[in-house]
Amino acid sequence: MSRKEGDDTLAICKGLVYFFIFYAFFSYASYFSRPHTPAYFFIDSLKDLFLYEEFPEESTHIYKSFGDVQTYEEMYQYIEGPLLGGLYVSEDYAGNPLPDTKKNKYLYGIDLVTSAVRMTQVRIKNGSCEVPDLFKESIFDCSVDYTSKSEDTEDFRFFYNESTFTPNETIPYSHQNPWTWHSSSELKGLSYQGRQFSYPGSGYIVDLPPDADMALEVVRYLQENQWVDDHTRVLFIDFTVYNANLNLFAVIRLAFEHTAGGAVFPTSTFRCLRLIRNLTRDDTIVFFVEIATVCFAFILFLNMIRKVWKYGFRGFIKRNLWNMLDIMIITVYITIVALRLMVNSAISDQLDHFDPTDLWKYTNFQDTGFIMNQELNVLSVLNFLMTFRWFRYVTVSRRLAQLMLVLQVAAGDLISLIIVMAIVFWGYVSMGQIAFGIDVSEFRNIAQSALTLFRAALGDVDFQPLYDANRFLGPVFYISFMFLMLLVLLNMLIGILGDTYTVVREQIANDPDVLLDSIVKYFKQSFIGRKLLGEPDMEWVSNKLLSFDMIDKDNDNKISLAELRGIRNDHREAFCKAFGRNATAVEVLGLFDKDGDGFLQEKEFEKLKAQLIQAKKDVQEEKTMKEWRKVQLENYKKGRDVSSVMQQNQQSMVVLMRQISELREQVGSLQVQIAESQRHQRYNR
Repeated sequence: MSRKEGDDTLAICKGLVYFFIFYAFFSYASYFSRPHTPAYFFIDSLKDLFLYEEFPEESTHIYKSFGDVQTYEEMYQYIEGPLLGGLYVSEDYAGNPLPDTKKNKYLYGIDLVTSAVRMTQVRIKNGSCEVPDLFKESIFDCSVDYTSKSEDTEDFRFFYNESTFTPNETIPYSHQNPWTWHSSSELKGLSYQGRQFSYPGSGYIVDLPPDADMALEVVRYLQENQWVDDHTRVLFIDFTVYNANLNLFAVIRLAFEHTAGGAVFPTSTFRCLRLIRNLTRDDTIVFFVEIATVCFAFILFLNMIRKVWKYGFRGFIKRNLWNMLDIMIITVYITIVALRLMVNSAISDQLDHFDPTDLWKYTNFQDTGFIMNQELNVLSVLNFLMTFRWFRYVTVSRRLAQLMLVLQVAAGDLISLIIVMAIVFWGYVSMGQIAFGIDVSEFRNIAQSALTLFRAALGDVDFQPLYDANRFLGPVFYISFMFLMLLVLLNMLIGILGDTYTVVREQIANDPDVLLDSIVKYFKQSFIGRKLLGEPDMEWVSNKLLSFDMIDKDNDNKISLAELRGIRNDHREAFCKAFGRNATAVEVLGLFDKDGDGFLQEKEFEKLKAQLIQAKKDVQEEKTMKEWRKVQLENYKKGRDVSSVMQQNQQSMVVLMRQISELREQVGSLQVQIAESQRHQRYNR
């Protein structure tokens, strides 16, 4: 820690203890308030049911599942097969009929389907793109990829059979009109980031009835009437499942994105939510821990506001750059609190109008699940920042702060190398996207290309698709990238860090680490340390040295003036600290001799002894603090000079190499002259 910060050991220790308690409460609340291992297996079982279940044998002769859907036909095969078969269960695993209370309601006999299954599609307008004049007589329908401007908001069935179209036509077993558009405010839906585009929460909807045969009839009706066609850009299938054993909701969305080229890309989202809280004792404990965490964060916020008010914002930042991290932590924490309040409000409103027995009605938990997922994302960032804040206290010790010192000293060289690496990396990213974007999925866009090459730099690369896409450029691209990035630039990065670590290690090798030494010393003096190591602490030693029996040399059960002078001589620093540098034994005797007999009885001596022991502690703390400040000042000066020393060494090395090169040239010239002279001598002879 630099001298500019001006923090002493006591303040650092207080801050460390406070942050440790805050971090412990925060970690407990963030971990136990979220489902983990049980939630993973809960979601994994649902994925196995809806994503990995094979199509029926009558639909395909090869293995296919949700991820293999690429056409409209396969999409409907999946809906009629694994989807409806997983949602509407009428038999148990032994083939026995389920009772009416569980029929078509439970998955695996445990997970309850809480509401209707909703199908929503987003469409684009006809004629949203221009057909070239050459093909206008052959192509009458043209539509582009999804954009907000091209979204269709009109009834659309008249494109196929205008004569039979009725604006209010409904689907079987329902009063819904699947041909009518609904806004996002009506559906209470949020936008969805798909594999290609971001789609709105509006669209055309169909809710499936709570019966397998009825649902199958509705799906076939939609297929026969081409509800999904070339103008469809995405089809969502949303439903919610509840597991009472775990008190967890699974909000599931299956999406089929339709490209302008006619392909279908299936994607899925499974969100595990705890919408109902405070049911068990553990939930109550977590609730109070969260309250305690908010209190700690509020104290940290007030302390930060006080310092900003005292020093100003710029002064607060300049005083200690670690204060920037505190500002980030408080900002992120406030964001989490705001998201939690939004979630609680949305959950309370939805549960008030939620009826799990009415499976004809759809309840939308997608927006709530999205907000809760964002809360988890922000919480993960906060957890990282909180963990990174430990370095604020680690940097007090130079041995523990080697990482920060290495990065600080090597900052100049690292920045230069990173700029070079970024330029080379971007060149390969753009080259890979242009050369292989059409044939290789990993290079289909700039983001995927960058991610693929980052993995390749770490050794995770698949060469065969590059070779298949371009037998000449693929190997050249692969070999040159691996050579430059992996063998040259990454090894240069490792070399810079290794050399800098060696320099820093040598600088701090002989420096005493007062902080760590003090921790070890205090541990040895503690009760646990004495039990483990068998070593007495300073207070125990002081009690022994100043015991009444040790001071009473003549064994007369009282302390005389001469014996008191012996205390002053043997424990001079503590004596002067307690009673003043000019205090005499006579004056001290007068202070504690209450009965006026010229001697100190045992009770009177105990009071004197207590003050001397406290004075010894104060003297020892002052010595430790002076030693620590001295060493920290020396370390700060040395650390400040490390970077300049490295630069001087590098410059000296360059000069030396230049001199060696010049010397080689001179030696070579001299050898030529000698050879020429010898040749002339032989000629003259």
